[in-house]
Amino acid sequence: RIREAIRKASGEGSSDGPPPFVFLSDVYKTVKLFFFGRLSIDEGNENGEGDDDDEEQRPPFHWWHGPNRDVDSEEEVETAIRFFPAVLVEKYCHPRFSMHQRHIPISVAFYCPKSIVFVPLLAELGAELGRFKESERGGLTCLFQSVFAQLICNNTRREDLEDESWGYIDDEASAAIMMRLKEKGLMKKEDIFNYDLTNLLLYNAIYRESYRIDKRFRFLIDWDPSILSECGRSKPLLCHYVCRMCTTIDGSTPHGAAQRFQTILKSGLSHYPNELGFLFRGTTFHLACNKFGQDEVSRIIDAELFGPLGQNSKKNNNTLRALVSAAATNDDISLDGVHTLLRRDPIG
Repeated sequence: RIREAIRKASGEGSSDGPPPFVFLSDVYKTVKLFFFGRLSIDEGNENGEGDDDDEEQRPPFHWWHGPNRDVDSEEEVETAIRFFPAVLVEKYCHPRFSMHQRHIPISVAFYCPKSIVFVPLLAELGAELGRFKESERGGLTCLFQSVFAQLICNNTRREDLEDESWGYIDDEASAAIMMRLKEKGLMKKEDIFNYDLTNLLLYNAIYRESYRIDKRFRFLIDWDPSILSECGRSKPLLCHYVCRMCTTIDGSTPHGAAQRFQTILKSGLSHYPNELGFLFRGTTFHLACNKFGQDEVSRIIDAELFGPLGQNSKKNNNTLRALVSAAATNDDISLDGVHTLLRRDPIG
């Protein structure tokens, strides 16, 4: 599209080309529209919609005319930005979305799953080219909802698209984007706590069955394991999860809640083995049994706590006995924890 705009603006095929200012203005207009996913300002009707009769016959995101991972390379997108860096701070309100707010290109990139792979590049160039304040980190934090939160929520979808699966950014892709932002120094460890990313990730999974969290959760926890012991709610993450994130508005247990419980416990046991993953802190164990059933919780404990110690080696026996000793002398671990361990190693 940009190459075509350059040929058109330069008057290719005519003896007299346009004045330089007109040429550059026309190309810049096309570049700006490209980063907002538009063909033209007056595309479609006044609401930005096409013919409703044809809408169902068209492929998903046929309306998106911006950066596309299937068509555009990073080199091409970078070249366009380096020629016209001002485009990074341009603002536009896309008519296809209900929240008619003016957004910059790094935020607009979330309108379509095919464009989010360019988010790190937009941030890197925004910081390098000095188009944002240093605290805004290339545009990552200057939005009402930070880019980090957008990578967690994954709720960017067309308001007229009923199939929600089209709107979810793949868990693996989002984790890869955060990893690149971390490597470039644009995402910081404190962002996890300051933007409440772990709790936000778990909360979004309550009502969305196709929502996956494993890779992003592992990325966040491995970077800042302290979230497991203090999640920002004056209690360990596992306790907060069982208390607040295992029941929907209608009182039912959300899809995949037990699996997420197991994921959190597994990380807790890995990073805080002497705390038994905080499973026996306060009423956490009893609440989990009430939510998921005692048999299911026992299965999870067998898999995550006793599974790695399942071999009858002297080393593992000593490890289990060390855990028994640690649990018995830790006032924060309830007697349920000691009892659970002693059932496996009465001699300990």
